Amino acid sequence: MSKVLSYSEPVLFSALQKALGALVREDSEALSWPKPKPNIAHRLALHLDTACKDLPDYPATMQVDILTHQSDIIIHDRSGAVLLRILLSTTYLTQSQQAHLISFAEKEEANLVMGIAFLKETGYFLLYHPRREVMDYYHYRKHSGQVKLLRERSSSDEDGQLLLGIQKRRRRKPVTTDR
Repeated sequence: MSKVLSYSEPVLFSALQKALGALVREDSEALSWPKPKPNIAHRLALHLDTACKDLPDYPATMQVDILTHQSDIIIHDRSGAVLLRILLSTTYLTQSQQAHLISFAEKEEANLVMGIAFLKETGYFLLYHPRREVMDYYHYRKHSGQVKLLRERSSSDEDGQLLLGIQKRRRRKPVTTDR
């Protein structure tokens, strides 16, 4: 697929941030549904379409589709030009999902490639942004709409997963009563 060069990553990231804000404001109930991924993909795609149409000189040929082309959301012109690819999850992205994101970024199949983990019990969404041999992790804070860089992980890190500093709990040995 060819790349559309007219929009930079920061411009598209800003549109994504705007769409996430609209999702939180207008569709937060869908985030709590059981198995909400298709609903979230649909609602976020609608908000992305609106946010992108506000971009200057946005091509009328661009379409927002869900659950196709190995992506949960894709903005493309259906003839090969891809602006944005997004993978969604309701838990942390797995190592294979992160590898999938990295492969899209390495092939430069889109102007922006992102992963989003919609974590119910937190006050944030975890955003994954692959760059060459590096994965950036961001928190999108639900209540303020602010995005903060959490961590950068290179491909040479041990297990390929984001470590959040959560200590493993030790299991207690069963108490034996030998009397």
